[in-house]
Amino acid sequence: MQSDNKIRAHSRTQESCLRAHWLPQGLLRAIGPITLGVVVVGGTVGYYAYHYVTRDAVRLPFWVGFMFSFLAFVVLLVQSVIYAQQAEFMKDQSKAMRDSVERTDKMIENMQGQLTSMEHQEKAMQGQLATMREQAELTKESIELAEKASIYAQRAYVVAKIKDIGDYDDLFQFRLQIENAGNTPANNVCVYYSFEMRDEPPRPMQTIDEAAEAPVRQAIFDTTFDKTERLGVIAPNGGHFIVTTMPPVDIDLSVNGPNYMRWQSGIYRFYCWGTIVYEDIFGKERGTPFCFYQSQNHVDGYPGEQGNQAK
Repeated sequence: MQSDNKIRAHSRTQESCLRAHWLPQGLLRAIGPITLGVVVVGGTVGYYAYHYVTRDAVRLPFWVGFMFSFLAFVVLLVQSVIYAQQAEFMKDQSKAMRDSVERTDKMIENMQGQLTSMEHQEKAMQGQLATMREQAELTKESIELAEKASIYAQRAYVVAKIKDIGDYDDLFQFRLQIENAGNTPANNVCVYYSFEMRDEPPRPMQTIDEAAEAPVRQAIFDTTFDKTERLGVIAPNGGHFIVTTMPPVDIDLSVNGPNYMRWQSGIYRFYCWGTIVYEDIFGKERGTPFCFYQSQNHVDGYPGEQGNQAK
């Protein structure tokens, strides 16, 4: 029974799919009664014509004319019903189309809203990306500054100091203390230096830009040295070596000598200058220039006007 019911339901579904939706369902169900009514009316009119129309030549035309008029009336009535059903179906179709257009408009509005939201999101993401880039640059700069600060705090600083001078007979002589004042060892330390009696400092200030409003002056460094001392590694935090210069020979500072007045005036001086070259533990080669002199005013030695700075 269940299978038979399923078959009949499937058949009805197929018939409803094949049948035009605009056809009135009541009219289809009324085909049998209409046909029966036509037969009844046709039989009644035929009975009337047979018994009440006396002339034989008129009976058949009377019946045919009446039936033709009646059938035309029935056809017009059926057509009116069909047209009314078609008009109703077209109204439903028009409403459905309007609803579909409204839904499409709403979908378009929603899509436009989504597009606007996506544009806002894109701008926000671009702003976030720019902020992240700025933060990355700041972080990079901070890391570089922290790295430089760490290097400056931990690197070696090798400098030259006057330990003392020679005895009275060796007045013009320096004992230089080459000291590592930094927190890490200094590697491959070499001291390049020269010494002599001079009227001018070995590193004089010279004008390098005369066209400027305030003339720019810079110390011109002498890079040629007579002596070299290789010290190897100097330990941090005060580790040091002593470098002793040899006294100059044939210096006549007697009262009757040609250099006496210049010495007494402080112009004629004994200079010792040079550069300390070394490597720090970060693999960077560094250099520290130095310049000291002895004069009548500074017998125990004194730093020169130029040439004493750490790099």
